[in-house]
Amino acid sequence: MDSFFILLIKYYLLLIFLLFFGRSFIVIYSKFFLNKMSDEIDIHGINIYVLYPFVGLFILGNLLFLINFFLPLKSNFSYLVLLFLLINIYEKINLNYFIKYMKYSSLSLFLLVSSYNVNFHYDAGLYHLNNQLWLRESNIVQGFSNIYGAFGVSSIHEYISAFFWFDQSFILLHFINLIFIGSLYSFLIFALLISKENIIKSSAFFVLIYSLLDNFGISGGRNGFISIQSVGKQDVPIAILFFITSIFILASLINKKYSEEEVIIYSIFSLFLYQLKVSGVTISFLYLIYIFYFFKSKNHNVNKKIKTLASFFLLFVLWILKSIFQTGCLVFPLARTCFSSLAWVDKKYLKTIEEVTVEYSFSYDFKSSFFEWFQQYITITPNYVILLNFFFSLIALLLLKFIFFKASKPENRNLIIVSYILFNIIFYLRFGPDSRYLMGTQLLIVAIIGLYSSFKYSFNDRFIMSLIIISIFLVPRLDSYRSFDLLSNPKISLPVQEMETLHGRLFPNEGDQCWANINCSANKSDYKIEKIGLFNRVNINN
Repeated sequence: MDSFFILLIKYYLLLIFLLFFGRSFIVIYSKFFLNKMSDEIDIHGINIYVLYPFVGLFILGNLLFLINFFLPLKSNFSYLVLLFLLINIYEKINLNYFIKYMKYSSLSLFLLVSSYNVNFHYDAGLYHLNNQLWLRESNIVQGFSNIYGAFGVSSIHEYISAFFWFDQSFILLHFINLIFIGSLYSFLIFALLISKENIIKSSAFFVLIYSLLDNFGISGGRNGFISIQSVGKQDVPIAILFFITSIFILASLINKKYSEEEVIIYSIFSLFLYQLKVSGVTISFLYLIYIFYFFKSKNHNVNKKIKTLASFFLLFVLWILKSIFQTGCLVFPLARTCFSSLAWVDKKYLKTIEEVTVEYSFSYDFKSSFFEWFQQYITITPNYVILLNFFFSLIALLLLKFIFFKASKPENRNLIIVSYILFNIIFYLRFGPDSRYLMGTQLLIVAIIGLYSSFKYSFNDRFIMSLIIISIFLVPRLDSYRSFDLLSNPKISLPVQEMETLHGRLFPNEGDQCWANINCSANKSDYKIEKIGLFNRVNINN
């Protein structure tokens, strides 16, 4: 019988699967590189169980992308997944940590309500679903971006999503984002109730209050805090991972403490950010600084440090190789990073894609008048609303700090902190300051207010938990609660799209959405697909 309880079971099975999948990897690394048992690892007072789902998604995505070099993802390789999970047997599970994590993560129950009023994002029909379908039907394709330009920025999120096409409900694709949001709240709970580090506690507190302020202001009060996005977007996962990684690394730099445990987690999260979206490269500013100080520290030998990082560097190289295979470029669609000598590279097509990308992103070129650009920028309603409400939220948070907190300054790393914020702002101005791209940076700015604060008064744990529950409750839209039905199991259906023939293939009769049809492309350019050895190759016909 279809019901909310079936939905609940699906969600928690996915969460537990990702938790133990991530734990498998940490068990391996604990055995070879760390002195601690995996379940005893904590990062600034945040137990590793909070981070396991992130690690699980990272390992699953990378396993899938490596497999896809040779096999389509609909192939039966579930035994590999099962084998990886069995690694958990080698290290006994700490039931105390596990039960505590599951108790706090159960608050994510409220997030599931969003399943009753969620649909595919426009871009899901435009390219996300077709990208995933290609991954399921074929191994890696040379010149993949020639089918449709957006395929060239194929995120690791696409590989993960392609794996979870278990039924026609597509609800697990929505659950991936809910795992990220639920993990953010688990982070906040552990930071506020368990961690002893003031940097983490105070930063988490300001983020929590910021989440509540998201419900007050003009046009409903959107201030840039995370929101439930339509299926097919990965802006929220990127924002959450960026915030957590940034605050972790900043805390390490401020404390001047460096460890193998941290290096492993920071390497996973930093690479994961880049694989989710090229803009995730901004984390490298902090990551490389941390690695510099890690190698300078004298408590570990150099050979061990290099071995700890080697596997992540190899994964990074393979990810770049994937990009070259699919696009002919190191960083698509930047034409200056492309290899024109490769058979599947078409300079004219690349230039067109690059120009469209720059125009769509509404980026600032740093040559024209900033004031004129900004006037045009805020004519876009979401940009204006979110920016204004974010400004009012910052004022409210500073007042809160003045009343309830003592001003304090980290004794070091001030220049790094300020430079990092400026670096992110300049990066997004240049490459795409859309409001949904800025969530992570906004979370970080709010958290940094906490870095420079210390509690005057102690807050009751029940009071903190009440605020967290209210915050989680307010994340799903009001329409989701109105649509909630305890006896139904929601599904996300594919619309029927009429097609016409163009260049011997299908093209949408209206609009440009192919949805899930591998024989369809919104690209009006003429291209041909041929088998070259092990791979399919796509060339533009000129």
